[in-house]
Amino acid sequence: MINFSNLMTTIIGAFIGGLFSIGVARLQLKSIEKEKEAEQASKIAAWLTSVSNSDDQPKNCFIRYDLIINNNSHLPIYNVVVLALSNKKYLHFKDIKNWDDNLINYYSCLVPGEKIDSINTYGSGSGECPMVSILFTDTNTRHWYRNQIGKLTQLNSQEYDKLVKKLGYRPPL
Repeated sequence: MINFSNLMTTIIGAFIGGLFSIGVARLQLKSIEKEKEAEQASKIAAWLTSVSNSDDQPKNCFIRYDLIINNNSHLPIYNVVVLALSNKKYLHFKDIKNWDDNLINYYSCLVPGEKIDSINTYGSGSGECPMVSILFTDTNTRHWYRNQIGKLTQLNSQEYDKLVKKLGYRPPL
């Protein structure tokens, strides 16, 4: 004869184990979904190479650097805003209060491949060197920000709108 308490223990254990398995599977699916969302964005980067040709230097306090934007995905990106920053300040997009328009490059659309351009910076000094961050929209209309040390962050519409407002710049849509 079957012991009722052993049967109940087995049923409860199987139920708890099933719930745990469902929870783990949901977490794995969420992780896969997040990776898929970031697939295109993870293939976008921007960096400075060197000081631009001296003939190209502005006649003000800015120092122009050569800029490379690499769209290594197979799809274009839109409303691309590149910001000249330093390696020490504004590591999080929420830290940016306002920005000088002279330190921003805008591109309405960048096709796959490398875009070579130049951008104004404040130059280097006091242990700081110029770097760039990039704000863009992918083909699924998700907004992304890659900071100057490479950290990629997905922005919701409110964060995106707030950041472009802080920059004093609204990309044409």
